[in-house]
Amino acid sequence: MKLSLAVYALAVGVMMRPAAVAPAAEVRLPGGVVMRITADTPQIFHVQIRRNGKFKPSILQRYGIVKRKWPTVNIQQSSSGDLTRLKTTGAELVVNTKTGNLQLLDATGKVILNRFAATPQATGAQGQAAYRRHQQWLARYFRYNAHEGANGIGGKILGQPGTAGQGVKYIERYLTRWSIPHFGLRIALNKSERLYGMGEASQKRIQLRGYAYRNWVEYRGLNGYDPKFAKFEQTEGGVPFVMSTRGWAVLMNTAWPTYFDLGAYRKNQAYIWGPFGRTDFYLMEGGSLRQNINLFTQISGRPILLPEWGYGLWFDGNILLNQFAMLEDGHNFHHLRFPVDCYSLEPGWMQKFYDFSHLANWNVNRFYLPKWLQGRGEKGTFIGAMRRMGIRMGLWFCCNDDLTLQAERGVAIRRGHPKTVPTRPYGWYHHLQKFVKEGIRAFKIDPSEIMMIHAGRKYFNGRRDLEMHNLTQVMILQQMYQGAAKGGPSAPRVFTQYCGVYTGTQHWGANTMDDDSIGPGTLCWMLNLGLTGNTNVATDMNPVQGVAAIQAAFFSGWTDVQSWASAGEPWFLDPRMQAIFRYYDDLRHRLMPYIYSTAWLGTQTGMPIMRAMPLIYPNDPQCANLTHEYMFGNAFLSVVFTDKAYLPQGDWIDYWTGRLYHGGQWITLHVPADRGGGLFVRAGAIVPTWPAVQYVSRVPINNIGLSIWPHGQSQFTLYEDDGVTYEYLKGRFATTPIRCVDGAKSIRVAIGPTSGTYGTHYEVGSLTPAGGLRSAGWGNMPRHRSFTLRVHIAKPRAVTVDGRPASPGGNKSWTYAPATERQATGILEIRVSRNTKTKVAIHVDIQK
Repeated sequence: MKLSLAVYALAVGVMMRPAAVAPAAEVRLPGGVVMRITADTPQIFHVQIRRNGKFKPSILQRYGIVKRKWPTVNIQQSSSGDLTRLKTTGAELVVNTKTGNLQLLDATGKVILNRFAATPQATGAQGQAAYRRHQQWLARYFRYNAHEGANGIGGKILGQPGTAGQGVKYIERYLTRWSIPHFGLRIALNKSERLYGMGEASQKRIQLRGYAYRNWVEYRGLNGYDPKFAKFEQTEGGVPFVMSTRGWAVLMNTAWPTYFDLGAYRKNQAYIWGPFGRTDFYLMEGGSLRQNINLFTQISGRPILLPEWGYGLWFDGNILLNQFAMLEDGHNFHHLRFPVDCYSLEPGWMQKFYDFSHLANWNVNRFYLPKWLQGRGEKGTFIGAMRRMGIRMGLWFCCNDDLTLQAERGVAIRRGHPKTVPTRPYGWYHHLQKFVKEGIRAFKIDPSEIMMIHAGRKYFNGRRDLEMHNLTQVMILQQMYQGAAKGGPSAPRVFTQYCGVYTGTQHWGANTMDDDSIGPGTLCWMLNLGLTGNTNVATDMNPVQGVAAIQAAFFSGWTDVQSWASAGEPWFLDPRMQAIFRYYDDLRHRLMPYIYSTAWLGTQTGMPIMRAMPLIYPNDPQCANLTHEYMFGNAFLSVVFTDKAYLPQGDWIDYWTGRLYHGGQWITLHVPADRGGGLFVRAGAIVPTWPAVQYVSRVPINNIGLSIWPHGQSQFTLYEDDGVTYEYLKGRFATTPIRCVDGAKSIRVAIGPTSGTYGTHYEVGSLTPAGGLRSAGWGNMPRHRSFTLRVHIAKPRAVTVDGRPASPGGNKSWTYAPATERQATGILEIRVSRNTKTKVAIHVDIQK
């Protein structure tokens, strides 16, 4: 029987040498290999392995994709025989200096990862033979099936010699080249642990153990990919991050393609392999999936906060429309009461159709913008006309730049020698600034050129496509964000969407699932992205897809209706579907304070808006691999594309009927015909709302609704800022705690006090109702704020506000609507006011 490292230390009975305290440790392994370990936080170990003992930052660190500088965390180092122990206040790492194996323990000394082999390659004849067998197995696993027909691109796969039938792809050729440098890890898996993460790893599952995945970003449908021709799952937007229900997580600090075998070859072992790079990774001890996402986003960046209107509705117009058709669409959205916040143009707006250059400009035959108005604001233009209807505008672009040029400029400036990198050609965002000055507030970046394989390309930084391909997917969003934010705190927040995903994408922009429409597969992708710390995720929806697709799209991180070459406008639906679309559109806009506050929470913790069930209920095996249901924030459980739902422990209220369900059971859904799926509210939920509005920027924020389903003790933090600038990054925001305690005899609701404020920092270039330019935005925090409480309870005996009785009718009155056939619970409604400037809390006591 083999002994664990911890048991071995006790068995040999060797006294530990005195502990040394240092910010980093270097452990020497056989063959001249050096393992360098730093503690970035008490729960994050950064591990690098080099044969020459010379360490340098990875390209992700060089370009600021992962955090470069950390506060000093001291490591206590002690030795006993072949074991070196490295301990922080949050975790302990044990290194076997003879084998290179690692063992990870939590702060209490509990082993959460028993055997972790971090040697650069297998040693000895037996080890080399085992290594080759596994690589050959990987090569077979990731081959295309040569007997199932040709792919759709003339039998060729881009960047590959020969035909698709040969089954050899651009990167698979390296799997069995034994002489090339490589990096890798082997992880012994516990029998019961489950594995999650890896971005868009799978459209079939969120629990990834038992399968293998390739972290190589591809656009679905290009490069010869078709699922019926491949036996493996395509990892369209992979992130080299995996976490376990045992409490550990690993992020590979590399841009090279990586293969993750998560128990497919041997069910008790995970294996990570990549060509040419060096072994460099972060090992985390979060103790839970939720905390490991927190740690991951500390390393790779917290999710971005979109402009508040970005969480409303984005509409992509038909590719062939002109400014008059667009203005008519804007009028119809307003006149027919379909709330919309962004109208984006496809490449038909360009003078040169699908222009990938820096010279892209307006097609004056469709969108006439006189030269003397270009780059001078939106007054008198069709952009200004759309803004007067409350609609921001977005534009389609495609980038074919070598993004490493701008990245190296950033490095040179940071190091104080900017002249070492030429100032021209200008970076990608430079030529977009004039459109921002004209009033454009959103950009849709097409993946066409960026996701293509450029096998022979040598980039400005001297690297080749094999290393740069994955990294480019995050660099485009990084440079878009940095370009927009360069305008300063008062600059307008620019909304950029892109479908490529890699480490850190969540920190720079919003993601969509390329051109795949909403459905069970893309929903699974979005849940997997959420398990990788990505808050702002959506996928294309056309209302003709049906009611389930409408619910799934409106209960996403953000919502995108894609018309492109069809008529996706909701008024082209039949009357029944129009009413359904309008209901969900209104509902999302009413939920805007809830959604925006939930998005802000993600910027602090990495928690996504769309939360896969194991993230919230990690100990419930029924939740381990649910792909048709998810939590939408902390309050709502959305169930789509299925007729059954699992309700975890706790009490749940059917949002459509008010019926109460006790959790821990599977139920058959009984969804009204005019709804797209199951929707449940978790008992104890507090949901701030707005009145239904036509678009986000005309909300009367002096009154906030509060829908409350009392149960035990619960809390929600309402977050507010100006909604349109970067001032919130400077602390210009306000938070208001809202608490509810459901006691034996009464229910108590407390609102406030408010912390912080935001002021008169407005989006530049918006218009007055008369059409003149003025500063506009949310303005100051209102001096007086009222809340309309809607409490789902039985009829109360009495209600008091700050100790003073309130009665039905009269001033500070309350009303009660009893239960109905449609709504199984009654609703108490009362309106209360407070002075936000003096930060006075109000208390509402409801006697049962």
